[in-house]
Amino acid sequence: MPLSRTSRASWPRWFFWSALALIATAELVTVLVSPQAGLALHGALVVGLAVYRGLARGRAAQMLALALLIAPLTRVLTLALPLGHFPPIAWYAITSVPLLVAAAIISHKLGLSCRDLGLHAGDLGLQLMLAAGGLGLGAAAYLILQPAPLVTSWSWGALWLPALILLACTGLAEEMIFRGMLQWAAVPVLGPLALLYSALLFAALQLGFLSPAHACYTCGVGLIFACVRHWSGSIIGIALAHGLTNIMLFLLMPYLAAFPTSALALAAPWVIAAGALTGAAAVAVLLRRAVRSGVPLQPPAGDLPGLRRLRLQSGMSYVEIAQRAGIPARQLAEIEYGLRPIDSEERRRLAGVFGVTQRLIVPPEYRGPP
Repeated sequence: MPLSRTSRASWPRWFFWSALALIATAELVTVLVSPQAGLALHGALVVGLAVYRGLARGRAAQMLALALLIAPLTRVLTLALPLGHFPPIAWYAITSVPLLVAAAIISHKLGLSCRDLGLHAGDLGLQLMLAAGGLGLGAAAYLILQPAPLVTSWSWGALWLPALILLACTGLAEEMIFRGMLQWAAVPVLGPLALLYSALLFAALQLGFLSPAHACYTCGVGLIFACVRHWSGSIIGIALAHGLTNIMLFLLMPYLAAFPTSALALAAPWVIAAGALTGAAAVAVLLRRAVRSGVPLQPPAGDLPGLRRLRLQSGMSYVEIAQRAGIPARQLAEIEYGLRPIDSEERRRLAGVFGVTQRLIVPPEYRGPP
């Protein structure tokens, strides 16, 4: 019996949720059974995703399968490379370089621009406010994990390079992969659940700590970062916050624990609290702007390149486009995500706003009212 339209549409979703569960299982096997068994499982996932990409019919499913390859590939690299010969802080740089190269190749295959990946500042002041939230996030992570410091010397000369590595290799690199590329590719297949999917995937790769509290913490932070990425369109603020979180976790908090009577330790609680409040305020501002401008708080299914790409490349918000085109912002969002058909007059107006021919105003296939 042929599959119904609903069954065909839901199959890719089940496949990708199953892939997420297998990635989490492989992480636990790596720690609880053996690294060799975990490496075999992650390697099988890489092969399986590559095969599925070749067999999948829909382009959206093909794009997500290609983007998702980066998750098991991350662990394959960390398990296969001889990292034991290097100091722990060097592990981040050694694994991040090939991952960034792979991410760049995959992004090119997907046709993603820097703006699609969120690599633009947007409201710079707001992005810096978001970055300050990393102080509170790092302190909270340290209270949960209390890891050993990554350095053996506490001089500032010995700290600046590890801090730079953590900022670039865990902050920028991981956010570009998870909130930039993977979240972008997950929206057409998973719709509103794409934000949760990217958060759960990020948390799954942290299961090696064997801490349920840390897994919940990572998932919660990942979901906040995913929402910020969706509302602002930028990953700059959350990338800086992510990097600062790890700097606090592995460098500054262990330093404060080692020297509890230092001047920095005495001022730290106030600085951390101020940073946490600043980051929370930035998230609240973004949420308020999203509500006021009519941007869906979660992306509906059906988001495909075309009208969306023109909006991102132009750097204009829904409100600016609405004012220039004379089309309400909420209607623009519904057109962009395939929840409302576009008529010839709207197409003509949007073509004038973006300065392109009308044939480039290509929204997704209309799927009917939500």
